[in-house]
Amino acid sequence: MLSLIISFTLAIITISTTQSLGGWSYVWGTLVFLLAQIAVGQLLKKKIMATQNEIQGVIQEGQRKLNIKMTQMQRQGGGNIKVMQKVLENEQAKFLGEALEATSKMEQYVKWSLLMKKQIATMRFQFNFQLKNNTKVDALMSKVLYLDPMIYAMRMAREYKKGEMEAFSKTYKKAKGRYKGEKGTIIFATYSWAMVKKGNIDEAIACLNLALKKSSNEVLQKNLHALQNGKIKQFSNAALGDMWYALYLEEVKQKVQKVRQRASKGGRPF
Repeated sequence: MLSLIISFTLAIITISTTQSLGGWSYVWGTLVFLLAQIAVGQLLKKKIMATQNEIQGVIQEGQRKLNIKMTQMQRQGGGNIKVMQKVLENEQAKFLGEALEATSKMEQYVKWSLLMKKQIATMRFQFNFQLKNNTKVDALMSKVLYLDPMIYAMRMAREYKKGEMEAFSKTYKKAKGRYKGEKGTIIFATYSWAMVKKGNIDEAIACLNLALKKSSNEVLQKNLHALQNGKIKQFSNAALGDMWYALYLEEVKQKVQKVRQRASKGGRPF
Protein backbone atom coordinates (compact mmCIF):
# COMPACT_ATOMS: atom_id res chain seq x y z
CA MET A 1 0.00 0.00 0.00
CA LEU A 2 1.01 3.68 -0.12
CA SER A 3 2.71 3.64 3.28
CA LEU A 4 4.97 0.79 2.16
CA ILE A 5 5.68 2.45 -1.19
CA ILE A 6 6.65 5.72 0.49
CA SER A 7 8.86 3.95 3.03
CA PHE A 8 10.59 1.83 0.38
CA THR A 9 11.14 4.88 -1.81
CA LEU A 10 12.72 6.85 1.03
CA ALA A 11 14.89 3.85 1.94
CA ILE A 12 16.14 3.43 -1.64
CA ILE A 13 16.91 7.15 -1.91
CA THR A 14 18.84 6.98 1.37
CA ILE A 15 20.87 3.95 0.22
CA SER A 16 21.62 5.59 -3.12
CA THR A 17 22.79 8.86 -1.56
CA THR A 18 24.97 7.14 1.07
CA GLN A 19 26.81 4.67 -1.18
CA SER A 20 30.12 6.15 -0.07
CA LEU A 21 29.49 4.71 3.39
CA GLY A 22 29.63 1.16 2.07
CA GLY A 23 27.61 -1.33 4.11
CA TRP A 24 26.38 1.43 6.40
CA SER A 25 24.24 2.77 3.58
CA TYR A 26 21.94 -0.26 3.99
CA VAL A 27 21.81 0.27 7.73
CA TRP A 28 20.72 3.87 7.20
CA GLY A 29 18.26 2.79 4.51
CA THR A 30 16.67 0.27 6.87
CA LEU A 31 16.48 2.84 9.63
CA VAL A 32 14.80 5.37 7.32
CA PHE A 33 12.33 2.70 6.21
CA LEU A 34 11.36 1.89 9.81
CA LEU A 35 11.10 5.53 10.85
CA ALA A 36 8.94 6.31 7.80
CA GLN A 37 6.66 3.38 8.64
CA ILE A 38 6.28 4.57 12.22
CA ALA A 39 5.62 8.19 11.21
CA VAL A 40 3.04 7.30 8.54
CA GLY A 41 1.46 4.71 10.84
CA GLN A 42 0.99 7.19 13.67
CA LEU A 43 -0.47 9.85 11.38
CA LEU A 44 -2.80 7.31 9.78
CA LYS A 45 -3.86 5.94 13.17
CA LYS A 46 -4.77 9.43 14.37
CA LYS A 47 -6.91 10.15 11.31
CA ILE A 48 -8.62 6.74 11.41
CA MET A 49 -9.43 7.09 15.11
CA ALA A 50 -10.93 10.52 14.46
CA THR A 51 -13.26 9.02 11.85
CA GLN A 52 -14.13 6.06 14.09
CA ASN A 53 -14.93 8.45 16.93
CA GLU A 54 -17.21 10.36 14.59
CA ILE A 55 -19.10 7.17 13.78
CA GLN A 56 -19.28 6.29 17.47
CA GLY A 57 -20.59 9.78 18.14
CA VAL A 58 -23.46 9.18 15.71
CA ILE A 59 -24.39 6.03 17.63
CA GLN A 60 -24.14 7.67 21.04
CA GLU A 61 -26.23 10.66 19.99
CA GLY A 62 -28.80 8.35 18.44
CA GLN A 63 -28.91 6.29 21.61
CA ARG A 64 -29.39 9.45 23.69
CA LYS A 65 -32.37 10.51 21.57
CA LEU A 66 -33.76 6.98 21.73
CA ASN A 67 -33.59 7.02 25.52
CA ILE A 68 -35.48 10.33 25.58
CA LYS A 69 -38.11 8.88 23.25
CA MET A 70 -38.54 5.82 25.45
CA THR A 71 -38.85 7.95 28.58
CA GLN A 72 -41.59 10.01 26.93
CA MET A 73 -43.47 6.89 25.86
CA GLN A 74 -43.19 5.39 29.34
CA ARG A 75 -44.61 8.53 30.94
CA GLN A 76 -47.56 8.56 28.54
CA GLY A 77 -48.25 4.87 29.20
CA GLY A 78 -51.28 2.92 28.08
CA GLY A 79 -50.19 2.62 24.46
CA ASN A 80 -50.12 -0.44 22.26
CA ILE A 81 -46.89 -2.29 23.12
CA LYS A 82 -46.28 -3.52 19.56
CA VAL A 83 -46.77 -0.03 18.15
CA MET A 84 -44.39 1.39 20.74
CA GLN A 85 -41.82 -1.26 19.91
CA LYS A 86 -42.11 -0.46 16.21
CA VAL A 87 -41.61 3.26 16.83
CA LEU A 88 -38.47 2.59 18.86
CA GLU A 89 -37.13 0.14 16.28
CA ASN A 90 -37.57 2.79 13.58
CA GLU A 91 -35.75 5.35 15.72
CA GLN A 92 -32.87 2.96 16.23
CA ALA A 93 -32.75 2.12 12.52
CA LYS A 94 -32.30 5.82 11.72
CA PHE A 95 -29.09 6.32 13.67
CA LEU A 96 -27.72 2.92 12.73
CA GLY A 97 -28.32 3.84 9.10
CA GLU A 98 -26.44 7.11 9.62
CA ALA A 99 -23.55 5.24 11.22
CA LEU A 100 -23.50 2.78 8.33
CA GLU A 101 -23.40 5.62 5.82
CA ALA A 102 -20.57 7.28 7.77
CA THR A 103 -18.35 4.24 7.22
CA SER A 104 -17.82 5.50 3.66
CA LYS A 105 -15.48 8.11 5.19
CA MET A 106 -13.12 5.27 6.06
CA GLU A 107 -12.64 4.30 2.40
CA GLN A 108 -10.07 7.04 1.83
CA TYR A 109 -7.66 5.07 4.03
CA VAL A 110 -7.92 1.78 2.14
CA LYS A 111 -4.95 2.65 -0.09
CA TRP A 112 -2.86 3.32 3.01
CA SER A 113 -3.63 0.27 5.12
CA LEU A 114 -3.66 -3.39 4.14
CA LEU A 115 -6.39 -4.25 6.67
CA MET A 116 -8.60 -1.19 6.23
CA LYS A 117 -10.87 -2.84 3.67
CA LYS A 118 -11.59 -5.68 6.09
CA GLN A 119 -12.10 -3.28 8.99
CA ILE A 120 -14.68 -1.35 6.98
CA ALA A 121 -16.37 -4.59 5.93
CA THR A 122 -16.53 -5.68 9.59
CA MET A 123 -18.20 -2.43 10.67
CA ARG A 124 -20.71 -2.65 7.81
CA PHE A 125 -21.37 -6.30 8.60
CA GLN A 126 -22.33 -5.40 12.18
CA PHE A 127 -24.50 -2.42 11.26
CA ASN A 128 -26.29 -4.31 8.50
CA PHE A 129 -26.87 -7.23 10.84
CA GLN A 130 -28.49 -4.91 13.39
CA LEU A 131 -30.59 -3.38 10.61
CA LYS A 132 -31.57 -6.87 9.39
CA ASN A 133 -30.21 -6.14 5.91
CA ASN A 134 -29.61 -9.85 5.47
CA THR A 135 -28.64 -9.78 1.79
CA LYS A 136 -25.84 -7.33 2.53
CA VAL A 137 -24.83 -9.26 5.65
CA ASP A 138 -24.45 -12.45 3.63
CA ALA A 139 -22.43 -10.64 0.96
CA LEU A 140 -20.01 -9.30 3.58
CA MET A 141 -19.66 -12.54 5.52
CA SER A 142 -16.46 -13.68 3.80
CA LYS A 143 -14.83 -10.24 3.92
CA VAL A 144 -14.82 -9.41 7.61
CA LEU A 145 -12.21 -9.76 10.35
CA TYR A 146 -13.25 -12.49 12.77
CA LEU A 147 -11.56 -11.12 15.88
CA ASP A 148 -14.61 -10.58 18.09
CA PRO A 149 -16.68 -13.62 19.22
CA MET A 150 -19.86 -11.67 18.49
CA ILE A 151 -18.91 -11.52 14.81
CA TYR A 152 -18.64 -15.30 14.75
CA ALA A 153 -21.99 -15.57 16.55
CA MET A 154 -23.64 -13.27 14.01
CA ARG A 155 -22.33 -15.44 11.20
CA MET A 156 -23.60 -18.56 12.94
CA ALA A 157 -27.01 -16.92 13.43
CA ARG A 158 -27.30 -16.19 9.72
CA GLU A 159 -26.17 -19.68 8.73
CA TYR A 160 -28.69 -21.21 11.11
CA LYS A 161 -31.54 -19.06 9.80
CA LYS A 162 -30.66 -20.01 6.22
CA GLY A 163 -30.61 -23.68 7.16
CA GLU A 164 -26.91 -24.00 6.29
CA MET A 165 -26.12 -26.36 9.16
CA GLU A 166 -22.91 -27.71 7.67
CA ALA A 167 -21.52 -24.20 7.34
CA PHE A 168 -22.89 -23.41 10.81
CA SER A 169 -20.96 -26.32 12.32
CA LYS A 170 -17.77 -25.37 10.48
CA THR A 171 -17.97 -21.82 11.82
CA TYR A 172 -18.47 -23.15 15.34
CA LYS A 173 -15.45 -25.44 15.02
CA LYS A 174 -13.31 -22.50 13.88
CA ALA A 175 -14.51 -20.26 16.69
CA LYS A 176 -14.77 -22.53 19.72
CA GLY A 177 -11.06 -22.69 20.50
CA ARG A 178 -10.17 -19.06 19.85
CA TYR A 179 -11.30 -17.44 23.08
CA LYS A 180 -10.42 -17.98 26.72
CA GLY A 181 -12.65 -17.72 29.75
CA GLU A 182 -16.00 -16.00 29.36
CA LYS A 183 -15.18 -14.47 25.98
CA GLY A 184 -16.47 -17.42 23.99
CA THR A 185 -19.76 -17.73 25.91
CA ILE A 186 -21.94 -16.43 23.06
CA ILE A 187 -20.43 -18.94 20.62
CA PHE A 188 -21.20 -21.93 22.85
CA ALA A 189 -24.60 -20.51 23.77
CA THR A 190 -25.53 -20.13 20.09
CA TYR A 191 -24.35 -23.57 19.07
CA SER A 192 -25.96 -25.40 22.00
CA TRP A 193 -29.24 -23.53 21.42
CA ALA A 194 -29.25 -24.59 17.76
CA MET A 195 -28.52 -28.20 18.68
CA VAL A 196 -31.43 -28.19 21.14
CA LYS A 197 -33.71 -26.73 18.45
CA LYS A 198 -32.60 -29.51 16.10
CA GLY A 199 -33.19 -32.15 18.77
CA ASN A 200 -29.51 -33.05 19.01
CA ILE A 201 -29.33 -32.98 22.81
CA ASP A 202 -26.15 -35.07 23.08
CA GLU A 203 -24.26 -32.60 20.89
CA ALA A 204 -25.61 -29.67 22.92
CA ILE A 205 -24.40 -31.35 26.12
CA ALA A 206 -20.97 -31.97 24.59
CA CYS A 207 -20.79 -28.31 23.55
CA LEU A 208 -21.67 -27.07 27.03
CA ASN A 209 -19.23 -29.46 28.69
CA LEU A 210 -16.48 -28.06 26.49
CA ALA A 211 -17.54 -24.50 27.25
CA LEU A 212 -17.46 -25.09 31.00
CA LYS A 213 -13.88 -26.33 30.80
CA LYS A 214 -13.02 -22.79 29.72
CA SER A 215 -15.32 -20.81 32.02
CA SER A 216 -17.88 -21.09 34.80
CA ASN A 217 -20.63 -19.09 33.13
CA GLU A 218 -23.83 -19.50 35.14
CA VAL A 219 -26.16 -19.54 32.14
CA LEU A 220 -24.20 -22.31 30.44
CA GLN A 221 -24.09 -24.25 33.73
CA LYS A 222 -27.85 -24.05 34.19
CA ASN A 223 -28.47 -25.09 30.60
CA LEU A 224 -26.15 -28.08 30.93
CA HIS A 225 -27.85 -29.13 34.17
CA ALA A 226 -31.27 -28.84 32.52
CA LEU A 227 -30.27 -30.97 29.53
CA GLN A 228 -28.55 -33.61 31.65
CA ASN A 229 -31.74 -33.98 33.70
CA GLY A 230 -34.01 -34.16 30.68
CA LYS A 231 -35.59 -30.75 31.34
CA ILE A 232 -35.29 -29.51 27.79
CA LYS A 233 -37.88 -26.76 28.22
CA GLN A 234 -35.74 -25.14 30.91
CA PHE A 235 -32.92 -24.54 28.45
CA SER A 236 -32.69 -20.78 27.91
CA ASN A 237 -30.13 -18.15 26.91
CA ALA A 238 -32.41 -15.31 28.01
CA ALA A 239 -30.19 -14.45 30.98
CA LEU A 240 -27.42 -13.47 28.55
CA GLY A 241 -29.55 -10.43 27.77
CA ASP A 242 -28.54 -8.12 24.93
CA MET A 243 -25.66 -10.35 23.89
CA TRP A 244 -28.15 -13.10 23.07
CA TYR A 245 -31.09 -11.11 21.72
CA ALA A 246 -28.80 -9.09 19.44
CA LEU A 247 -28.54 -12.23 17.28
CA TYR A 248 -32.29 -12.09 16.48
CA LEU A 249 -32.67 -15.83 17.01
CA GLU A 250 -35.35 -15.23 19.63
CA GLU A 251 -37.66 -12.36 20.51
CA VAL A 252 -37.23 -10.55 23.79
CA LYS A 253 -39.84 -11.67 26.29
CA GLN A 254 -40.21 -8.56 28.38
CA LYS A 255 -42.38 -5.51 28.74
CA VAL A 256 -41.68 -2.17 27.13
CA GLN A 257 -41.27 -0.69 30.64
CA LYS A 258 -37.90 -2.45 30.85
CA VAL A 259 -36.64 -1.29 27.48
CA ARG A 260 -35.01 1.85 28.78
CA GLN A 261 -32.79 -0.11 31.13
CA ARG A 262 -31.59 -2.33 28.25
CA ALA A 263 -30.94 0.53 25.86
CA SER A 264 -29.02 2.57 28.44
CA LYS A 265 -26.47 -0.24 28.50
CA GLY A 266 -25.81 0.17 24.78
CA GLY A 267 -27.73 -2.87 23.56
CA ARG A 268 -30.51 -3.06 21.02
CA PRO A 269 -33.89 -2.26 22.56
CA PHE A 270 -35.61 -5.34 21.22
